[in-house]
Amino acid sequence: MNLRILLILAALGAAFHYGYPQSVKKLLIKADYTLYKEQFPQAIKQYDQILKKDPKNKDAKYHKLIAEHLTNKRGQDLTDLLAFESSKGHSDKFYNYWMGRVHFMRYELDLAREHLQAFLDLKAYKSREIVAETSHLLDEIENASKFYLNPNEYEVEPLQAPINSTFADISPAFFGGSNELLFASSRPVGNGSSLGNYLIFHTVKNNNDQWQDPLALKELGTFTKNTAKIEVVNENGKLFIFRENGGGDLYFSEPTSTGWTRPVEFDTKVKASQLESHFFINNQEDHILFASKRSGTGLDIYESRLDLSTGSWSSPRAVNGINTQFDEDSPYLSKDGKTMYFSSDRRESMGGFDVFKSEYNASTNSWTTPENLGFPINTIDDEINFQLNNDDISGYLSSNRLHSQGDYDIFYFHKVGKIIAAGQVYDKETGQSIEGITLKFHPIKYADETFRARSDAGGQYKTEIIAEEEFVVEIAYGDEIVLVQQVITPGGSREKVFNKNFYVTLPKGGPTHHTNFNTLYEGAAEEDDDLTLLGSKFRVGRKAVTRNIYFDLHSFHIQPQSKEALDELYRLMKENPNLNIEIGGHTCNIGSHETNMEVSLKRAQSVKEFLVRNTIKPDRIKTVGYGETEPLASNDDEDEGRELNRRIEVKVIE
Repeated sequence: MNLRILLILAALGAAFHYGYPQSVKKLLIKADYTLYKEQFPQAIKQYDQILKKDPKNKDAKYHKLIAEHLTNKRGQDLTDLLAFESSKGHSDKFYNYWMGRVHFMRYELDLAREHLQAFLDLKAYKSREIVAETSHLLDEIENASKFYLNPNEYEVEPLQAPINSTFADISPAFFGGSNELLFASSRPVGNGSSLGNYLIFHTVKNNNDQWQDPLALKELGTFTKNTAKIEVVNENGKLFIFRENGGGDLYFSEPTSTGWTRPVEFDTKVKASQLESHFFINNQEDHILFASKRSGTGLDIYESRLDLSTGSWSSPRAVNGINTQFDEDSPYLSKDGKTMYFSSDRRESMGGFDVFKSEYNASTNSWTTPENLGFPINTIDDEINFQLNNDDISGYLSSNRLHSQGDYDIFYFHKVGKIIAAGQVYDKETGQSIEGITLKFHPIKYADETFRARSDAGGQYKTEIIAEEEFVVEIAYGDEIVLVQQVITPGGSREKVFNKNFYVTLPKGGPTHHTNFNTLYEGAAEEDDDLTLLGSKFRVGRKAVTRNIYFDLHSFHIQPQSKEALDELYRLMKENPNLNIEIGGHTCNIGSHETNMEVSLKRAQSVKEFLVRNTIKPDRIKTVGYGETEPLASNDDEDEGRELNRRIEVKVIE
């Protein structure tokens, strides 16, 4: 096998079996490249192709499972992926990184932290990009953990079918005493395909308090994901939509006995306010909030007000005290106009877009410092389209959180009462109380929430949980589950104590603990990378070698057959605009040292000139001539020595 193939295989970090057919190897290289670009759905399809040809290919199985558990199998049983710990955990230095990502997406923050920290602690080359990303993710975990360990007084549950679907369902708008619902969805209608378009759907509750099948309001037109924002004012169902024609304007439609009216322009003077698609309009129809990128620093929230004396709308102004250098989106104003809710990915968020609220201060004509609404209203995923019901203690939002059916689902939230759960944990055989038992109370109705406790030296535990709720209690000794039991909590207030003791059978030999992730990776020889992966955060080293750039003998003139290799280098630089490289020229030992140094430098400069002619900025490229000073092989032989030493090396500048 030639050295070029060896370098590619090493770059992908996969334990290839040399018995793989050549066609499978090429497919695996392509699929891994797609995985490393984090195009997970496409990578899954490519791994499926490989597994049809080679069903026992462990590398394809392993990487396919990673892609699946970060997408369509998110939150499902991990046994299939964990089975690779004893093999890939030892040979793939990115194993802890991937497992950290998977556990983070499952809201298993403690395990995510352990894996990611073990990856950072690894004594092996890691790209600066992946180190920075991992460090940032650890910061997010620390911030999110504070919220997850202290759930607020709300509970969040998805609307069931026929509202939520395997497609994106967003922008809920309720009216008629919350018995009628309008929302936007990308689901297909009939036998047709939505082709990425959104329609507005309408549904009502029947006598059994169940939502009927939604009806598509085709007369309202189609929308993109960005423009599929709707708003209903008052309880009569007056529906506002945004259309981009003419620079952007508000239209409205009203329900009739047979359907909905054709949308008409709301106010010809609104267009002057340069409204944008993520809007809110109040019930009085004289105050509009919307998100815009006009500041150039991301999405900010602006407002425009109607001057009743002139009938004109004010020029948009940024809302005072709300906007940051991050994105602020999905504004919503309480009925009294004194509380603003919006979504933001600012530093105080748990990871994605969280819902924040701010109170209006009339004396300063500004808004108070926004407050994160916390978990479970917010998660590490995105929460948008927040709105309150008239009772101000319940409402709806859209989210792509764990256990969502589609891209986004619509969720209902409401305040709940809480009580104290307390008791002791005993050894079933001896009757002795047990210290160090972990108790997790999982509400059956709310899949993403957990209330935790740990028994103290006297075996006692205490935690705050939801009143009048059914729980699955999972009790663990070390990492081993020793009891699973269902309980139903009574009603009451925070002063009420729900006393519950548990009797468990302890495993012989004491508590078990999971693998020390820092000891997993056994190391591997760091080899040169493949050029196609040099710009990836998953590169295994800083350097790639290419021997397909040919020069005239004792010259720095590039031969025509070098075009494919040069184009590959150009694509690397074009697709990775933040990548800076060193191009190093190398020769064999034929000729004088001075000549070799000069020729190798000029050959490196010739490669740089090609890139610069093709629009790559010269300050991204450094050239060095190494002459014969860094041979890869002995110069005693031409085919296995001097030929290998005549090369161009590309090195990432970090």
